[in-house]
Amino acid sequence: MLLKNADGVLPLAAEGIAESAVLIGELARTARYQGAGSSQVNPTRLDSILGALIERGLDVPFAPGYRLAEAEQEGGAAAGENRDNAALRDEAVAAATGKTAVLVLGLPAADESEGYDREHLDIPVTHRQLLSEVAAVADRVVVLLANGSAVAVSEWEHHVDALLELWLGGQAGGSAAVDLLLGDAAPSGRLTESVPVRLGDLPAQLNFPGENGAVRYGEGLFIGYRGLDAMQRDVSYPFGHGLTYTTFDYADLTVDVAEVTATTQATAVVAAVGVTVRNTGDRAGAAVPQLYLGRPDSAVARPPHELKGFARVDLEPGQEQRVEFAVTRRELSHWDVVTHEWVVEPGPLLVAVGASSRDLPLRQVAGLVAPALRRPLSEGATINEWLEHPHAGTELLAAMGEFGALFGPDSPDPMMAAFLGSMPVKKVPVMRMSPDLTADKLNELVARFA
Repeated sequence: MLLKNADGVLPLAAEGIAESAVLIGELARTARYQGAGSSQVNPTRLDSILGALIERGLDVPFAPGYRLAEAEQEGGAAAGENRDNAALRDEAVAAATGKTAVLVLGLPAADESEGYDREHLDIPVTHRQLLSEVAAVADRVVVLLANGSAVAVSEWEHHVDALLELWLGGQAGGSAAVDLLLGDAAPSGRLTESVPVRLGDLPAQLNFPGENGAVRYGEGLFIGYRGLDAMQRDVSYPFGHGLTYTTFDYADLTVDVAEVTATTQATAVVAAVGVTVRNTGDRAGAAVPQLYLGRPDSAVARPPHELKGFARVDLEPGQEQRVEFAVTRRELSHWDVVTHEWVVEPGPLLVAVGASSRDLPLRQVAGLVAPALRRPLSEGATINEWLEHPHAGTELLAAMGEFGALFGPDSPDPMMAAFLGSMPVKKVPVMRMSPDLTADKLNELVARFA
């Protein structure tokens, strides 16, 4: 997926590329195409980026740039290579001077596998040093990343004009990378996680790696982009982000929200959202409009917004298409730990549509009508919780006599009412705040409304 493409550096023109560009990085010759452990398979054939260019008759100069353990093993492409990283780096810098440098960087196989955890998000220091020195002499810098899981880019992406995340591309990954590099195919992938600026920004780091063989998943709902967005942390690239070789415009947001009743089925459509997507560039491409919903002023802990739908739309230059999203009652529900059921919370519904969790140009707040959340009342419930009940609240105010007037619409002391409203109602007779509300009278109310 294409993460960055300043001034339209990509795609590169195949004509004259052997004179204008240089390919750097052992990972371009020794493909990192699959993970370690039980995921390993034997490919029927294996393409590398360097090999795919050669197959096309494009004799692009190549420099390994850094040592790679798997390339130096018996039978590897660099077996018998005895130059150190400094010498390989010097060679690459000399080759990149005044040219477009295409660097293939990433994670060696030993850096990630099942069975053990990574301790950082960095690519190797040899890769970062190579990039820094090449960027100082090259006209333009394109980085292709080969890695199985996310890597931090904040330390070095300022050196880069274009950044293409290849992940582990499988046995034909080399040919696919060249297709993207030269524009025979357009990138269309989108990030399934935010790339953080630093590892410590992730809420999971408060609990990881745990102790005594156990990890507490204390972040709850606030995992990934939900946590980063809730804490308003800067990210290098947000969840859902992904560029292509054209641009898109989002317009004409429409939102139609139906009332939720006690008989509304879980599969019934409650919110219908529409948006028009238009290709504003000069190349065909795939847009991925994304629908996010939020619940401002929610009574339960929630992220600012969550992905609830997306679509892929292939558009020619100037073409537009209407995209419709349907959101069901089940998708708007949350599990209520008090009543032990799926419920829809009434109140404002934020509807946002755009290209990522941080790029949402279209926003609208609609009112979602639904039954009030039921809360079993007890003597331990707060005064405010009692007052929120349509019938119990009126009974409680009457039972508290003059003290109840403090909580009415014409309260003589709203600040005191706000302070006392969060107090358990059982404190009223215990602290003798109201001579009218005795312990026996409160027990009668609890028996009626519990």
